[in-house]
Amino acid sequence: MSQRLEYGLTIPPEEALSRLDSVIDEERISIFSSSGFAGGEKFHGKIRGHRFHIRKRHSFGMPFGRYLHARIEPEGSGSRITGTFRMDAVARAFLFVYLLFLGFPTLGLIRAIVMRGSVGRSDLESLAGVAFLVLGEVGILLFSWRVSDRDRRATIALLDEAFEGCVRYSRSGGVWALPPRLPSPSAVLAQITEGLNLRRILLTLAVWLGLVVLLGAVLGSINLIGYYRLTEDGARIYGTVRALEPENHATVVYSYRARGRVYREEGDAGYGNPEFERLRVGQRVLVTYLRTGPRMSCLGRADERLRNEFVSIGISVLVFPALIAWWMSTHLIR
Repeated sequence: MSQRLEYGLTIPPEEALSRLDSVIDEERISIFSSSGFAGGEKFHGKIRGHRFHIRKRHSFGMPFGRYLHARIEPEGSGSRITGTFRMDAVARAFLFVYLLFLGFPTLGLIRAIVMRGSVGRSDLESLAGVAFLVLGEVGILLFSWRVSDRDRRATIALLDEAFEGCVRYSRSGGVWALPPRLPSPSAVLAQITEGLNLRRILLTLAVWLGLVVLLGAVLGSINLIGYYRLTEDGARIYGTVRALEPENHATVVYSYRARGRVYREEGDAGYGNPEFERLRVGQRVLVTYLRTGPRMSCLGRADERLRNEFVSIGISVLVFPALIAWWMSTHLIR
């Protein structure tokens, strides 16, 4: 939806911008403000030449909210303001990249399920995690846009107050219908890139990519490398359940014999073994151990654990760095 706004004024552009500047705070970053921007006015924004944008101050931030982007130009002896309420250009780019990269592990998981011909518990947990993230993102968007609708009315009221006695005409509203004809690819590209701050986008992407690499390296060093080694050079045997610890995150204590020695380790159920509730002390369970180092092992199939670890890490390195990069983009990077 594109929400448009148009004002016809009896005063020249310079006076209109001066009036507008008197009722908003200049957009300046501040770590001492809950909104992230300095000042005490209800609205803040930035005026650049004959272009400006205005947004309502929120203590909790509105990352995917829509706010006024407009320009003012001479019209006869007065001036004319035209603008739209839309999402920030960086937010649009971020949302596109977020959904794009979120789709990659999901498609990989679906492909693995189709090739295997069955759906395991770990697959369902991974799909549920992806669905939770998608629904969460949709919820944030709907909430932001609902609040933005109230902000739009408040912004129009602010303009009416700033230009009181100088308004020749004003029009505002939303356009829900499809255009009478499809726009050309160049027009679509121009609309998407309108108002983009290339430096800000590149810095945000650099921060996001750096955090992805850092978090991926940290999380991958915990289990991913071990599961990969077990998948590539592991041997499967049967071990025995020695103890069940439901209060300790459903931990399963198991033992197995390899190369003439008995090893005792801890793990969790599933991945080729029954679920925790169905296990009993003394029951046989599938164990995968490393041929070159028998002490390294895991319960069940290492390849299933590796795939689940890939999905979990993939979601984590996309979500948390993205949130941090977004916060830095809106509060620190300009």
